[in-house]
Amino acid sequence: MVRLTADVLLRCSSSYIKKRREESRKHYLRRVTHLHLEDRAIDEIGDELESCHNLTVLYMYDNQLSQLPNLSRNINLTHVYLQNNCIEQLGANSLTALNKITKLYLGGNRIVVIEGLESQQQLQELHIENQLLESGEKLLFDQRSLWAIAGTLTVLNISGNALSSLAELDCLTSLQQLSASDNLLTNLRELTQLLRSSWQRLHRLDIANNPLCHRQKYRDRIIVAAPALETLDGVEVSETTKQFLRSWAANRDAIKQRLTASSNTSTQQLPHDTDTYASVKTDTDVYPSVPATYLMPALNGHKFQQFLARSHSQQESVGVNSDARSNHNFSYGGICGSHFGSNDVIPGNLRHLSLHNINLECLNSNVPL
Repeated sequence: MVRLTADVLLRCSSSYIKKRREESRKHYLRRVTHLHLEDRAIDEIGDELESCHNLTVLYMYDNQLSQLPNLSRNINLTHVYLQNNCIEQLGANSLTALNKITKLYLGGNRIVVIEGLESQQQLQELHIENQLLESGEKLLFDQRSLWAIAGTLTVLNISGNALSSLAELDCLTSLQQLSASDNLLTNLRELTQLLRSSWQRLHRLDIANNPLCHRQKYRDRIIVAAPALETLDGVEVSETTKQFLRSWAANRDAIKQRLTASSNTSTQQLPHDTDTYASVKTDTDVYPSVPATYLMPALNGHKFQQFLARSHSQQESVGVNSDARSNHNFSYGGICGSHFGSNDVIPGNLRHLSLHNINLECLNSNVPL
């Protein structure tokens, strides 16, 4: 374990600014603008950084820091690299005095909540990928911090943080690059809506290794929804591809609109008054109901009489009272079969004649029809 000291600062200062022969250590540290303190197993920082008043770039990644260093005196900082440490939270006062930071790298730590960024109103890039979270946890965002950086943030990296939704990031309307790979995103519709409404300036998007990537034509739908997109999942999106997919989507939407309009017109033309339907006569109103046993085809009078006679003789042979049967007029709709002559043709409306009074064994006889 290493504690940051003034000697370490002198060895790690930028080679562009060299210490003069008779220059004091304190005066020299005031002139330092870049510090390269990466990968030195530093786990403790005292007040040594306070003497670096003109510090603009701080490289302190790949160390063992458990909390943010005190940077309240380094008000000129613009770039801070603190990835791959053990930082667990962004203290409310850690970055309050700093309002010039444009790039903040915090990936690979143990941060659960992104907060304390209310004063970072010039922040352009925020990298918080791959936080070492406990099982079942996901990265959370404080809405006050999001709204504070919404107007300036153009690059956001939130990959590998077990996120299942991006809806709370809709206020980041200035985003141009978004990396959200290796998460748990499943809602493709939510993503396309964000691209249409909030992230219209986005030209680089990476959502690889999310469940929604297995959805049918997910790449096509995202390209159609993002008008400025140039790269998706590391693959360039050509202008020809965008024009083709937009034309296809426009034709599809036009067809849907026509079908919807046609369906609505058909529904409006149908009468809704039940009396209208009651006033329309149907076949069941003109003709009495006919049992669905057999539908009689049209016959001329002679064949019809033969058919009736054959039916009566069949009934008498099985012990049916022939007198009773002969007195029973087979009729339909008040018209008796005997009224037709041998050369008459049975009217068309008798084609629905029911033979429930006729022995259907006649159908198997040799009576010519």
